[in-house]
Amino acid sequence: MEQLSAYMFGSALRGIGEDIDILVVGPGGEALLQLKRELQAAGEFLPLHILYMLPSEERRTDFVAREKCVPTRASDGCRQELISRVHLIAWSLLVSLACHPFE
Repeated sequence: MEQLSAYMFGSALRGIGEDIDILVVGPGGEALLQLKRELQAAGEFLPLHILYMLPSEERRTDFVAREKCVPTRASDGCRQELISRVHLIAWSLLVSLACHPFE
């Protein structure tokens, strides 16, 4: 099973901004291409901005620490779990912003 990690980062965590920034860290190849297609489809209905990195890229740039990324879940998950988590997070944030808009 391929291992993927997902993190939220950016302005949505501070209650500002118009999109939801998600970082996906995982191996390349066909599994990543399929994940990109599926999340791109979700992005048609949700304001998602998704950044993809290989584990070596993340380590080299220290992106998670530098951008103060928040894990979407404590442990790594498979592609389908990650897609479900991204959908849930995005919809939860949208509902929260609709019910309690920031002034």
